[in-house]
Amino acid sequence: MGHLLVPLEYTQAMRSASHSDALFVGFRVCTRFMVHAPWLFYLSTSVRGLRATEFGWIIAIFYLAVVLFEVPSGILADRFGRRRLLVIGALANVLACGMLAVAFDFLSFAAVQVLFAIGTAAISGADSALLFDRLAAEGREEDYTRIEGTSQAAWLIVTAVAMALADRFLIEGGDPTPTVVVTGLFQLIGVAFALGLKESRRPEEKPARAIVAAALENVVRVPGAARWIAISVGVFVLIRSAIVLLYNPILDAVEIPVDRWGSLLALINVAGGLAAWQTHRWTGGRGAERMVLLLPIALIAMYAGLATLRSGSAAMLFCIQGIAFGVYPVAMRTVLNRRIRDPHHRATVLSIESLACRLAFSGVAVAVGTLLERAELRWAIGAAVALGLAPLLGSALLPATGSTTDRSPDQREDGT
Repeated sequence: MGHLLVPLEYTQAMRSASHSDALFVGFRVCTRFMVHAPWLFYLSTSVRGLRATEFGWIIAIFYLAVVLFEVPSGILADRFGRRRLLVIGALANVLACGMLAVAFDFLSFAAVQVLFAIGTAAISGADSALLFDRLAAEGREEDYTRIEGTSQAAWLIVTAVAMALADRFLIEGGDPTPTVVVTGLFQLIGVAFALGLKESRRPEEKPARAIVAAALENVVRVPGAARWIAISVGVFVLIRSAIVLLYNPILDAVEIPVDRWGSLLALINVAGGLAAWQTHRWTGGRGAERMVLLLPIALIAMYAGLATLRSGSAAMLFCIQGIAFGVYPVAMRTVLNRRIRDPHHRATVLSIESLACRLAFSGVAVAVGTLLERAELRWAIGAAVALGLAPLLGSALLPATGSTTDRSPDQREDGT
């Protein structure tokens, strides 16, 4: 019987790992499921009466609030456990959806964005850190990129199907409010998934100040870490500007009916989901770095087409954004995780990267939102491109890219 114990224990371990992987994918799908997103500009302005400039400000409030909560949430995740922060984040999203369903003035919309910011900050970094450390503890670190890609793909494809159905069943009389209710239901399911997640790492016992100091040391001293964070900021701005700020105005300019916006974004999400699903195949060695560097080139080509073409078919160029959106988080998190020396500070380091991205985009949202109201659409598109290129060009002034050998001797010995 003894010779049967090892296969039995192995089978049970694999079943447990598969169950944990599925829970993570389910959590990622639900908490990133924002089926109301294609109509947010339209809901805020055409249905609820906000001006375009006010919409730019509420988007800026969201990103500034994320910046405010980002690093503290990463510290709390490292200090008290990642799963707790994931539960809090999903609950904050539920409350945000409830308030958005009844918001009609600027202050109410601002409060909604603060709640969404709390949810985003609590989840951002903590989810990837929980996954990476669990896989490392199970001796499955090489599966990280595959599972990240699978979760990204599942979320995008599930959202794509939901958006196509929303066009048909939820946009009644041009009012997209029912999509907000559906989003809230998915966030509630996300709470249940978070409660079932397994956390393999013991919470850090160091005080918050020591955690932040160690995380900043990782960013400053590890060759390439700061440079890749700057590159991430530029790519993030180019991706987010397209879908958050310019998607509705561009579709309106090329006269695509509002009840087709969700179906188009569904197609964009499918393109992103397929790209995310296959990203792990090209991230070995320096592959992840090369993929990140190719994204700005593709996005700038997309913006050039959107600025010059005025037919409805030009909207298909947004599929480039979808592919970039599918690839970017998987490849970028792979690059950064390989440069984090101490796993006890992983969530905080990832939160610093996320903070930099969102802080930059908060300023972009105000600038582009103002131009959308006061200037021609092409000027808003040009501003988004210029503001995205700035950190990309600035990254050349930072230390040269390092490699996985930049990690500490202890990490290299145990394979993390």
